[in-house]
Amino acid sequence: MKENSHGESYKNKKNWLEWTVFGGGLGLTVAIISYLVYKTATYNSGPPELYVKYYPEPGRYEPHRYHVILKNEGNETAESVTVEISLLKGKKVLEKAELSVDYCPKESSREGWVSFNNNPKLADTVVARVMSYEKP
Repeated sequence: MKENSHGESYKNKKNWLEWTVFGGGLGLTVAIISYLVYKTATYNSGPPELYVKYYPEPGRYEPHRYHVILKNEGNETAESVTVEISLLKGKKVLEKAELSVDYCPKESSREGWVSFNNNPKLADTVVARVMSYEKP
């Protein structure tokens, strides 16, 4: 046993705050390790799964602008992605625009804008597709 400055003896006890901090830290550590073990055990590798969403978003100086959203729902990153947006009238292509995205990580999205010279209302259809990408 230890003695304090008044000569009284006491046991080396932890107070409630020390036990609370210890328990919280231990709980967080166990939770993080469990999560990482679960993610490692359930990971499935696979190619990037890219798809494109787009809609008109005219601006003051760009009346024929489209907002393009590239989503990657796959388990791998895609690099140097090229997206093509085409204005079609019947089977004839009126105009094409391309958007290049340097990097699209797994389970993420990237945004960009393309502008056309022609009014998209002159087209029957607006079509978007991912033309190419690289695997890092």
